[in-house]
Amino acid sequence: NGEIVKQTNTNDKGDLSVIGNALPRLQFGLNLDAAWKGFDISMFFQGVAKRKLWAAGNQVLPGFTTGEPFYKGAEDYWTPENTDAFYPRPMDYKQSASGNYSVNDRYLLNMAYLRLKTFTVGYSLPKVWLSKFKVQGLRVYFTGENLFTIDGVKPAIDPEIGIRTASGKSDQRNFGRSYPYQKTVSFGIQLSL
Repeated sequence: NGEIVKQTNTNDKGDLSVIGNALPRLQFGLNLDAAWKGFDISMFFQGVAKRKLWAAGNQVLPGFTTGEPFYKGAEDYWTPENTDAFYPRPMDYKQSASGNYSVNDRYLLNMAYLRLKTFTVGYSLPKVWLSKFKVQGLRVYFTGENLFTIDGVKPAIDPEIGIRTASGKSDQRNFGRSYPYQKTVSFGIQLSL
């Protein structure tokens, strides 16, 4: 009949439906190891598929908290020159009576990712070379952790982070502010006497 009826006192949810899934539906890992003529290589990939999260906080929704500064991503708002923008307009979300960024699938973050968690390459010197020095084994290696991530998250957010505090409470306000996993590289020598 075209009449809009706001459902406030019934159990009828109308066209409301659950969107997204904060918990990953599919988690996976892949470990690859190989060795040949003294060389060895090891890679561990880890990732998540089917995780779409409606996240809040200033990192995702500019102006989510009154008085907070806008982050760089907030510059992607609609203008006549930027008609394919992510956000409709710059505004203070908390001051808006209409809730400019109401929960909808437009702001669902695809938190699926694939990350190279560890990568190691090494070389073990032949034992015949080491025998004259009374050394059983000598291996030199390079290891890298969190060297790259493939994801589709538009704001600069680490897709591996959660939205809960240590006590288990939802922390929407600070979502995206956690420091990402560090890329680390190291070189080493393993010596067996």
